[in-house]
Amino acid sequence: MLSGAPDSQAHTPAPAPSRAPSPGARRAAATVVTALALMTMGGCVVGGYTTWPPPTPVAAGAPAEFTAINLPPQHNVVTEALRWTARRYPPVPAPQAGVEYDQPFAINLPRGVTEEMYRLIAMRASEHARPLSNQFTHGLPIYHISRVDVRGSTADVEIIRPVLTIAPDGMGTPEQNLWQGVRLRLEGGFTPWRVAWHSTFPATPESLPPLHPVEDARPGP
Repeated sequence: MLSGAPDSQAHTPAPAPSRAPSPGARRAAATVVTALALMTMGGCVVGGYTTWPPPTPVAAGAPAEFTAINLPPQHNVVTEALRWTARRYPPVPAPQAGVEYDQPFAINLPRGVTEEMYRLIAMRASEHARPLSNQFTHGLPIYHISRVDVRGSTADVEIIRPVLTIAPDGMGTPEQNLWQGVRLRLEGGFTPWRVAWHSTFPATPESLPPLHPVEDARPGP
């Protein structure tokens, strides 16, 4: 007699053999991994929406602190803007194309930057750059960061640069008696930040941001 019970030897389909991912899938995965890696590095837009000075006024007498400068991409944007400006507009009376300025100069960064980041930005901007200091940069020409506006993959930075002219003493001694504003548009994010275009504008001593020496910088990190 035949039984209605299921046959214990019934055939079970074998699992389909696994296939290696196609070259296209591997490239797509590599792209995602690369993008995620860049998001943790200095060149990427991490929290990249910053305006300094802030658009709304702060309390009377309270300095507007730019703490975001300690994070990417802000410190990378500021570094590249300073590097480009110092090379394109060195503090000499008559800069010559292809002749690099080889004398020390100071940079003035906003309040909120840590001492460690202050020194790092100066070091990366130029081997001749020095953090503004009460002790070590007296008499040096100063580049001032006056505005930073980061919006995703673009950034606008304004720098007030020193302009040296020949003193009227007939000895050809350089004097710093003029200032000029440099407005820069930078592009970057998943690629290193670079200056896309720039313009200049008149500046006066009243245009300068407050001096912020490294001795007054926030303790790190």
